[in-house]
Amino acid sequence: MGEMPVFRAGLQQVLEQANALTDPMTGEPRVAYSFRHYFATVPIQKGLSVAHIADWLGTSSAMVERHYNRFLVQRNAHLYTGYADRPPTFIDELTGDEPIFRLPS
Repeated sequence: MGEMPVFRAGLQQVLEQANALTDPMTGEPRVAYSFRHYFATVPIQKGLSVAHIADWLGTSSAMVERHYNRFLVQRNAHLYTGYADRPPTFIDELTGDEPIFRLPS
């Protein structure tokens, strides 16, 4: 049997070329697992069900809710702020320039 391939160096090069070595929200270095996090947060922000997201990730709804609760709360914040008729517009978290979402003006 052969050895497991190591993708760390190649991933590092891709992240350098994309100027995306660190997460702008946390300041932590990006790793391969960062892609899973991104894959989970995008459908949350788009309003997809936690059950579907959990199924795609191969985990439970409870685990998704526990790890991504902040995004779930933000997704529904407009319901509590009096903007129920104006759902939030989500901003790409990779830019780091703006909050995760903002209410339409």
